[in-house]
Amino acid sequence: MLTLIELFDCQEPVFNLLGPLTLKPVRTVYFGDSRLQSKAYRNSVVRTLRLCDFNTELAWEICSFRNPGRITLRLASFLKTCDVKNCMIDITGGEDILMLAVGILCAVSPVNVILYKPELSSFIYVCGPLTGRKLPVRAQFSLTQMFAMAGGKVLRNGHGSDEDCIAKLMPFSSPVFSLITKDQGKWNCFMRYFQQASKETYRNGPEYVAPMQIFTGQGMLRCPLEVFFSLREIGAIADLRLNLHECAFTLAFPEIRRYLADAGVWLELYLCNAMRKSGLFESVSTSVVVRWENDDAPVRAPENEVDVIGLSGIGQLFISCKLNPDVHALNELAAVTSHFGSCYAVPVLAAMRDVRKTNPALALRAAEMGIRLICGEELKEKILMDRLCGLVRQWNPSATLAVNNS
Repeated sequence: MLTLIELFDCQEPVFNLLGPLTLKPVRTVYFGDSRLQSKAYRNSVVRTLRLCDFNTELAWEICSFRNPGRITLRLASFLKTCDVKNCMIDITGGEDILMLAVGILCAVSPVNVILYKPELSSFIYVCGPLTGRKLPVRAQFSLTQMFAMAGGKVLRNGHGSDEDCIAKLMPFSSPVFSLITKDQGKWNCFMRYFQQASKETYRNGPEYVAPMQIFTGQGMLRCPLEVFFSLREIGAIADLRLNLHECAFTLAFPEIRRYLADAGVWLELYLCNAMRKSGLFESVSTSVVVRWENDDAPVRAPENEVDVIGLSGIGQLFISCKLNPDVHALNELAAVTSHFGSCYAVPVLAAMRDVRKTNPALALRAAEMGIRLICGEELKEKILMDRLCGLVRQWNPSATLAVNNS
């Protein structure tokens, strides 16, 4: 196809890119109002197409939205410069007045018009000689591409660890998370002791040798033997030697040290692992730090961190993992999802405790903001998988689990 006319959508940037990336036109012309003069909008399209490794000649047509008849004349005038048989209009995005203008045009022109239907994962020809036909769409965007189309930039993810480190942590995510939820008080005692016992002061090669009782400014910390035994059993601690005065241990691998000194990170890793096992997502990332503007911004833009992001087609799950969630966490999650997510993005608050019972006012506020909750018993694997599938089906009704969830 030679020419694609796109109705530019300032609210849903993904709709500006599905057509070009599916149809691969030689030329793409965006019709929009004066907002299309903004370099930020244009650059987001250019940058995303470049990240998708696709080149198309771009043109920008700015028109007034006051009179649909004039927009129709503008479209008709443009079509006269093209071969209508090799031209197509995508009305998935854009303002209603633009679609009205295209509708008026269709009464006098045989141009093909398409509309994206997410429930069918296809473009549908809604006007023109090919009316009624379907054009399948395989929309898969990377994390970097998704944020670029919304004008942002991914700075880093994975808690600063590379993917190899995250892969080594994943086998421990479920057993360690179960250990934490079984008795969070014991885990808190372990963390306080481990943070001291794993310091360089007590390191002897790959092994750490610390006193059974460590005195700090806040008091005495006792070695929590039960947690150490459990971690040895699941393999997070490779070797453990105890006597009346000392606790000597070796870690499964060096990078796990800073993760064992935390609790909240295991909720992130547990959810990430479950989402990857579900088969519902093309990609799942943890600890995604994103800047609200790209490198072209005149001033340094604010940054936010999203604990877990799952991408599935043109939809996304934005998950905030909190041990003690509050209203600030809800506001941050809602803002980031609204700005960077598509209309099929779903914000989710995950918490170890059942927020509906421990903080019903916060749960009500989350519901009012359209934020879903996954907490307490819902974090059990079978229930969690069903919840994830239900969330993805909001934009992909045919979504099914890849794991045996019986």
